[in-house]
Amino acid sequence: MAETQVEVKRMTLEEVKQLNPDEQPGELVRGVFVPMSRPTIKHGFVAAKVVFLLMRYLERNPIGQVICNDAGFVLEQQIGTLRGPDVSVILNERIPAEGLPDDWWEGAPDLAVEIVSRTQNAHELARKALDYLQAGTKMVWVVDPESKTVAVYTPPNQIRILCEDEVLDGGDVLPGFQLRWATCSSDFPSKSPLAFACLQCLMDDMSQLPKARWLLKPAENVWGLNELLFFAKQIP
Repeated sequence: MAETQVEVKRMTLEEVKQLNPDEQPGELVRGVFVPMSRPTIKHGFVAAKVVFLLMRYLERNPIGQVICNDAGFVLEQQIGTLRGPDVSVILNERIPAEGLPDDWWEGAPDLAVEIVSRTQNAHELARKALDYLQAGTKMVWVVDPESKTVAVYTPPNQIRILCEDEVLDGGDVLPGFQLRWATCSSDFPSKSPLAFACLQCLMDDMSQLPKARWLLKPAENVWGLNELLFFAKQIP
């Protein structure tokens, strides 16, 4: 779902819970309520495709549940951070015996998927990915249909940019999941060769990132924070 620009409004998790999500959709980011606009049709199409691929994998490998529709995950209780990924996966080992709650999930998803669209804010997507990782998410996919790329975030501090001819895998979260990205992105219209949104927005979030040494491994298409920031500054 896309962020809309409005004045800052501080709220608590309990206050957000009282809102009607159909009338006042949004997220809580470090105690600030961020209203969201409705996603585009293309955004919904891509989300549906991701859900289908994950569902197909989990039907054959029943190790978790697919969650969609911007379902809420409480990433931080004290200050208050509530995020709603476009698509997510919670592994069965974390689901209580009584099943999934009819409420927000306390904690981070094991896999979070966010989709770039015309109404999405690229800076917010990168901040969301970092929020997920810091809260315990094991892998984040940021899918960019325009450039037909996927930014794969994994802890503690790595980002991989996958292009059409590369393979997206599930890592330790979804063992054995592999998808040649070209087969999924073939229906996505393309306007640019690479997705630089996640690179540009990282420049604004240096102060919020872990103080760590990020390594540049171009042969593996794995880039570190310092190199990403330097590279982003060269983008017009």
